[in-house]
Amino acid sequence: MASPTKSICFGFAPALQKISRYADMKVGEVNRALESRWGLGGKGANTARMIHQLGGDSFLVGFCGGANGERYLHLLDEEGIDHHHLSVAGETRLCHTLIEDQAVTELVEEMPAILPKELAMMEQQITSLDLSGMVALSGKLPRGIPDNVYARIASVVQHQGGRVIIDTQGEPLLRALDQHPFVKINREELCRTMQASTLLVAAESLLAQGAAGLLVTDGAQPAQLFSDGKQWQVQPPKVDAINPVGSGDAVTAGMMVALEQGASMREAVRLGMACGAANALQLMCGILDIVDVNRLRENVQIMRV
Repeated sequence: MASPTKSICFGFAPALQKISRYADMKVGEVNRALESRWGLGGKGANTARMIHQLGGDSFLVGFCGGANGERYLHLLDEEGIDHHHLSVAGETRLCHTLIEDQAVTELVEEMPAILPKELAMMEQQITSLDLSGMVALSGKLPRGIPDNVYARIASVVQHQGGRVIIDTQGEPLLRALDQHPFVKINREELCRTMQASTLLVAAESLLAQGAAGLLVTDGAQPAQLFSDGKQWQVQPPKVDAINPVGSGDAVTAGMMVALEQGASMREAVRLGMACGAANALQLMCGILDIVDVNRLRENVQIMRV
């Protein structure tokens, strides 16, 4: 089991990730890839992996199933990621990213439904974890998992004295706000979840419902940080992105490592945004070059609004 110093990452919708590059894609015709690579996917796994790459100590918890699940676990072991996955009947999903010049197209499978007995085993597993440090709750929940599961985990974390960063949307996010997590979300997902037409209205509504703080990302555009009753604009570094998939998870990973080390929220966001940009420089998602991270960290600008 995980030690108290580990950052715990929950990833209930893991994936094998295939990345293919094309010179010129045409819908309805045969398209031949210039190259294809396989790797790990899913928000929880990406976060745990990048914490590890940053020198942090992570522990990944999730489900896996079938031949895809076996390959997924093998890849985690190859990268040295500490983890515990419950075996389920459903096959671990495959996701495919198609890259043509600057255009990125994602083909995303949904995770098969989790059975009641599988959910019960996971709930038992959660009670045995030490959640007194940083905890990441990331991604969409598979069918069969109730919308309040993130709220229930966050309640345990709060009881044990830990801190939650949650990166999800919709009802699972709304249910968790009573437990006062820090929320990391992109602009589109925030406005849709809060049914608001502007970022500021959506942010004020979410914070009023209990979020301890909020980081709203917007791709290459400035992010907005709300913390301790103040607002900051965060300008990410400018990069020539190759594949932005996983960059949101990189932001979470960087923040968790910095906060575990006692950094302020602004400095945690600075590292997180540098990680997000560094991930976009890689063909495969969930990969960080520390040289890139350190260089880009100096270019993150944070200004009080």
